[in-house]
Amino acid sequence: MKGKLEQILHDTTVNLFKVSIFYIPESLLELMNIQKTKDVVKDINKLVLIDKDGFTIDLEDTKAGMFILSKKRFLDENIILLYDFKENNSKGGFEYVLEKYGEMVNSLLYLSEWLNSHVQDDMLNITTDQKTAFNLQHQFFLSHKHEFEKKFSKKSQIFPNSKLNTKTILSNLKPIVPKLNKQFVQKPISKGLDRREHIKKLKADTRAKAENYLLETVFGVNIIKN
Repeated sequence: MKGKLEQILHDTTVNLFKVSIFYIPESLLELMNIQKTKDVVKDINKLVLIDKDGFTIDLEDTKAGMFILSKKRFLDENIILLYDFKENNSKGGFEYVLEKYGEMVNSLLYLSEWLNSHVQDDMLNITTDQKTAFNLQHQFFLSHKHEFEKKFSKKSQIFPNSKLNTKTILSNLKPIVPKLNKQFVQKPISKGLDRREHIKKLKADTRAKAENYLLETVFGVNIIKN
């Protein structure tokens, strides 16, 4: 049972991060007393798009608003995964999964709302298309939370009286700041048939690395290692 619990939480959490737009706000440095090292500074107020395979992709070559639309598909997939888990596992195990998943959804819902509300102030050169992407991302998480609670009759509130603690939420991002450039790489571009197998392996390795890093640092989810 433990392995099944870890696997469903891993799979659903990975889906929550697929097709995302975010940035590390400069205010995080002072808030979390993070030293301004060279690696940290180059990650601050820098927009990042993560595709469905865990790669960061070039903002200049991507319409962020169109890109983010496919996020809903992975959120909807989580509802199906949860239904399937419910049918094939114990009630106690399912309730545990619902509780943990609800906490993750609420955390990302708040984070998406915070980023959407502050990105225009933090990113002076942000485009209308990029602002639209942040807004859509927040709306998708909000809609997903409502559907999750409706389908599974699970009201999850980790922030009493809706008073959201910015410092608590942003503290989850602290480990990411110094390591962001080391953990994510740009998606490789194929230049010939002879490179396909190499790129396929690189893609799989990078995806696993990106997914595991996000799960372990943001939510403390234990990764199943083969």
